Amino acid sequence: FEQEIAEEGPFRNIRPDKITFASFCTQYLEIKKTTLSPNTYNFYSKVIEEELLPMFASIKMKDLRTYHIQQFIQYLATEKKRNDGHEGGIAASTIKRYTTVLRSIVTMAYKLEYIEDDIGRSRRIEFPKEETKEVEVFTLEEVGEILKALESEPWHIRAMIEVALFTGCRRGEIVGLKWADIDFENQRLSVKRS
Repeated sequence: FEQEIAEEGPFRNIRPDKITFASFCTQYLEIKKTTLSPNTYNFYSKVIEEELLPMFASIKMKDLRTYHIQQFIQYLATEKKRNDGHEGGIAASTIKRYTTVLRSIVTMAYKLEYIEDDIGRSRRIEFPKEETKEVEVFTLEEVGEILKALESEPWHIRAMIEVALFTGCRRGEIVGLKWADIDFENQRLSVKRS
């Protein structure tokens, strides 16, 4: 009975030197299910399924090296096509987001002693340079037109758009605001950026 449980459960008794990347990802996602938000968990699952498993599934965790992470970054930078149908490769910021998933996996493997070094934290990893795009801001006239158009909108829509206009907060930051984030005394918002 104990042997059946060990062989069929999500944390099968696999020797650390034998576990493959694919098997470890199953364990990793079980652990992360309780600590990640549902959206982040879904993003991590998708990256693992669509990008990481095709490249690393059969590699033993103990054999993973920093150069594997660099190869993944190079693949994303040179071969990965955009999902939105536009020409060109994916953005450097997207490459970092995808690589964050891989680095998180190897860091967890290190913590659980499946690998000896935390290769995900290596300073030897090189990322493509991010292009800084010039941000187009509304003119004073455009802001005035937006505020005038908002006069006929419900108060909650008006408040959300005014917060966006006057603070520069992103959509996710605005919808995530809590009363505790508002400092009424100093007339400030304290938004934590990720």
